[in-house]
Amino acid sequence: MALGLVVSDVYAEQNQSAPANTFSGVPCNSFDPAATVPQTVAAPTDPDALTIVPIATDLYLIAGGGGNVTVFVTPAGTVVVDSKLPNENDALLACVTRITSSPIEFVVGTHHHGDHIGGIRALSPNARIVTHENTRTHMLAANHPTPDLVFTAKTSLFLTDAPIEVYHFGNGHTDGDAVVLFPTERVLHAGDLFVQELPFIDYANGGNSADWITTLGGILALDFDVVIPGHGLPLQKRDVQIFRDRLLTLRTRATQLVRRGVSPQKTLELLETGDLGWMLAPDAPFVEESFPEFYNELVVELETLNPQEPVESTDLQDDQSP
Repeated sequence: MALGLVVSDVYAEQNQSAPANTFSGVPCNSFDPAATVPQTVAAPTDPDALTIVPIATDLYLIAGGGGNVTVFVTPAGTVVVDSKLPNENDALLACVTRITSSPIEFVVGTHHHGDHIGGIRALSPNARIVTHENTRTHMLAANHPTPDLVFTAKTSLFLTDAPIEVYHFGNGHTDGDAVVLFPTERVLHAGDLFVQELPFIDYANGGNSADWITTLGGILALDFDVVIPGHGLPLQKRDVQIFRDRLLTLRTRATQLVRRGVSPQKTLELLETGDLGWMLAPDAPFVEESFPEFYNELVVELETLNPQEPVESTDLQDDQSP
């Protein structure tokens, strides 16, 4: 779905800033699920060490070592969202068993990237795997374990009377992104549709920036307070709005350069992102992998809106500021 041209600089106009994070983690081997007060232990020295972050009653985040994993414990079994990298299987399972001895009934995969579904079958061989139908296609192509259940737009999981809701609002990071809502806890696991760093758009697997913004609009229509991103500690719903505004501003500024015929390389040099908190470092996945297709996406969008005015990339205007 094309967004068309957006001329306002949303992020600059609103000048938003994210609130301080109020969550902290405990190393798995120090975690006590029976503790009734915040646990104060030394932070792990290894940045990839797995930590457990209590989010709500019976709802936990396991951070570090790949994508975030959410663990939700019910009297009828446990639901896990994502499963990190394959080499984290043993450490992840040890963390889960530190939280609960309840069997894992469902493992939901937010998308097909290996840092999120690498341990999806090893985590619990008898659990039912749930993904979007497009994620299943990508998993088959990569010889990953195949899901047991797939959905198109929404599905609900029931271990108790309270549902766990799984949504797909459209393309974004990939074409199979799922978000998982825990309505009673008012917590959303967003996967890589919500991150703090410059977003990686997987164009080869159906991602694109215009649809990502539309998808974030669908997410923001859900009723939640806390959001678990694909990586990092939990944040608040307003941070999803801030991320959407940043991405929209990035597109707006890039579109203005592309419309002028500025070349891809010069667009990278002229594109202002410092106030967004995003650095266009040469080794950033967005720069290395996403940007060529991001530029092409904007060219196609402009030429679709104005078919009589094809975009011709030139360096004639590259000495001008955007």
